[in-house]
Amino acid sequence: MGWIPDRYQELRRLLRPESAEEEIDEEMAQHFELLVERLLRSGMSPLEARAEASRRFGDLDAYRSETRAIARKARIRTARRERLQTWLGDLWITVRSLGRRPGFSVAVLATLVLSLAGTAVTFTLIDTVLLRPLPYSAPDELVVVRHPVPGLEEGQEWNLSAAGYFFFQQNARSLQGLGIWSGTHVSVAGDEGAERAIAALVSGSLLRVLEARPALGRLLDDSDNRPGAPLTVVLDHGFWRQRYGSDPDIVGRVVTVNSAEREVVGVLEPGFGHPILDAQLWMPLELDPTARPVNSHIFQSIGRLAPGTDRQTAERELAGFTTQLPELFPEAYSEGFMDQYRFGLAVHRLQDDVVGSLELLLWILVAAALLVLVVATSNVAGLFLVRAEARRHEMAIRSSLGASVGRLTWHGASEAVLLVTGSAVVALALASAVLRVLDAAELESLEWITSPSVSPGAALAVVVTAALVAAGLGSLTRALPVSPVQSLREGGTAGTTPRRRSVRELMIVGQITVALVLVTGAGLLLRSAINLGRVDSGLDTDGSWMASVALPPVRYGGYEEAGRFFQQLSERMEALPGIRSVGATNAPPLSGQDGCALIFVEGRPLASDERPPCVATPMVAPGYFDALGIPVRGRAPGWSEIDAGEVVVSRAFADRFWPGEDPIGRGVKGNGDEPPFYRVVGVAADVRADGLDRPPEEAVYFPLMPIEGAPLWSPLRSATLTISTEGTSQENLAAMLRREISALDPEVPVSDLRSVAAVVSRSTARRSFAATLVGTAAALAVLLAALGIYGLLAYLVGNRRAEIGVRMALGADPADVLRMIVLRSLLLTVFGLVAGLVGSVLLSRSLESMLFEVSPLDPATMALATALILAIVLLASVAPARRAAAVNPVQALRTE
Repeated sequence: MGWIPDRYQELRRLLRPESAEEEIDEEMAQHFELLVERLLRSGMSPLEARAEASRRFGDLDAYRSETRAIARKARIRTARRERLQTWLGDLWITVRSLGRRPGFSVAVLATLVLSLAGTAVTFTLIDTVLLRPLPYSAPDELVVVRHPVPGLEEGQEWNLSAAGYFFFQQNARSLQGLGIWSGTHVSVAGDEGAERAIAALVSGSLLRVLEARPALGRLLDDSDNRPGAPLTVVLDHGFWRQRYGSDPDIVGRVVTVNSAEREVVGVLEPGFGHPILDAQLWMPLELDPTARPVNSHIFQSIGRLAPGTDRQTAERELAGFTTQLPELFPEAYSEGFMDQYRFGLAVHRLQDDVVGSLELLLWILVAAALLVLVVATSNVAGLFLVRAEARRHEMAIRSSLGASVGRLTWHGASEAVLLVTGSAVVALALASAVLRVLDAAELESLEWITSPSVSPGAALAVVVTAALVAAGLGSLTRALPVSPVQSLREGGTAGTTPRRRSVRELMIVGQITVALVLVTGAGLLLRSAINLGRVDSGLDTDGSWMASVALPPVRYGGYEEAGRFFQQLSERMEALPGIRSVGATNAPPLSGQDGCALIFVEGRPLASDERPPCVATPMVAPGYFDALGIPVRGRAPGWSEIDAGEVVVSRAFADRFWPGEDPIGRGVKGNGDEPPFYRVVGVAADVRADGLDRPPEEAVYFPLMPIEGAPLWSPLRSATLTISTEGTSQENLAAMLRREISALDPEVPVSDLRSVAAVVSRSTARRSFAATLVGTAAALAVLLAALGIYGLLAYLVGNRRAEIGVRMALGADPADVLRMIVLRSLLLTVFGLVAGLVGSVLLSRSLESMLFEVSPLDPATMALATALILAIVLLASVAPARRAAAVNPVQALRTE
């Protein structure tokens, strides 16, 4: 009998909280009266009993307040528990509901996962490559100083000369510091043989500009740069740990670098590194401020702006100094030189210099990812709108049974929350897997991908994007107000109002617009990649290889010593089976070493205001042309003629300076226009050495040995071997190289063995990578647009079954119904294509620098992209149209 009163009291407390407080007061009063009665029975008077009861009972008001507080907390806990149970119950209902519609769930998940994963990958690249500041103090103050020479080639810039460095360092007030550097490969001797390492040759001021700190010892300073100063070296922290086992007594130890003993004076702090080089050693340049000025711009620079100075101010000041160079150093900088080459000065942000050409590529990828995300969310929104409208009848029944608007809204929004949350989690995992695969592949063309996992910034971007998408999808439920009477009256025709159809149709038009923009961009990039693939590099990629060696200057200080090494190595290697020819050069094709030197041509005196041309001047060993498969008309000097003053010129060079004439026997020289000249004995076929998208290189191929009176620049020490093989694997070739080089000199390291085919492929890798990713984004956008228009037409056909039944009952032909549906999709497609063409014209110009032999407004590409999307969308509309044409009028009217 007690169960019913107990349930009544619980229900009363739940519905009327104030009644619970009254009940507490009544219960406490009952306890007080019972105590008074017990005291009365013990013989006390009524006054004494009440006084004693009050004394024993204590502060009744305090007890009452405390009990009310406890009851209030209990009610709150109960309400929270019941609310949580309600939410969990709704989530479980949502899970079951999504499980009953796997097609809808899979479509939403797949669409969002792919788009969010693409967003995560591209934003990780942006975060790690572009947005993350350089790891130096006040990185925005760091700049690079260069000399533009548009008179030589538009866009080309020279580095600093030693004279310019000293002059700017001493006089520039806009810079609080300026340092110079160059990179090289060196040989580091050890117990297990020589090891090839990357060294940064620097001025002592460079480390001050970068605000480096030593972990051990000291850093390089200006005294280390003085001619004749003791040879010193500072070790990179990682190299010290790997090569020398973190030896704490390394400072003061002597190490052998390029066969010269250098004292280790310090170790850099962990995490500090060169902004561009992966430098393992830091060694001082030999710099003499009193040396004769030379117009040789071989030093790269890094400066730090003075406090309160911006880059434009520094550029104006240094440009003013540059105009003074002919007056200060007339033997190096003549007025004719300044005018002909329009020799100027530019100051760039170091961040921009480090990123280089990657910035445009990355922003293109981000734009593609965002456009796909827009298409994906639009498509998902359309799916949710269709689902929400299809469930209006169900929601109306729930509302008529007493469900609140909030409960119905949460029930609809919970689907969006579950699907978007699951999509975000899977997308982040997929993005991390993609980045790990790219990182593990160690592709040379993608060495700038330095993050093996999604960066925190990219993860936050995905989470925020997912939250916004979930909020937007959840709001669709609120955008469809539930009116039980109206919804029950509409029955199966709900959702067919023109306003609702217009929203979905506008989404489809937007998807087609974005798809056309992406397809056009992908088509332009693909055509560029195809055009590049058709370009003949001039190199034989079948069985040809390159490898790097570095000769120690101490033992190979002269031309003869260096030449003897390469001759002996060539003879030993060519005697081995599978080796056809071996050569060497200091500037291999497609290596980025595209510097130039002034060349004088015999019999072509220069006018007073004319400067000699600046062309490529690689030094090559005999066998170089044969190893790379470069045909030579005439002949190439052999080992017996390397000191005879004979050169080979490229066909582009010969066509420029001896058009229509035979260049054989003509003279060229790299240092002045006075005899003796080097004699041309051969003309090499054109090579696209600066890149497949650049014109054939104008070059003079000098021998390893100079002739008296016409010196070359320096002996060939840091060289690239060129090797032609037949039936020899990379592993066997590497083993043979190491064995033969070690037999000649165990302190000469060999590294970076790669095929010429890989070198050529790497030169086009960024364009191919961009074309692949943008093409993938375009394919996904087209697929989503096709699915979107298919879903829209299928939904409209389903909602218009009664209308179609009436039309057919009144005599409409199935062909007419088919035509009506197809024309509707065609109209939407035309609107989207027109808007897409406008967008393609506006956005394709941003791709211009990445295109090759194709215009940003290429009509063929735009026409093909338009036809492709039109065909795909029309195919997507066929199935719904045929379904509409097959409607049975009697069955459709009976169903309604």
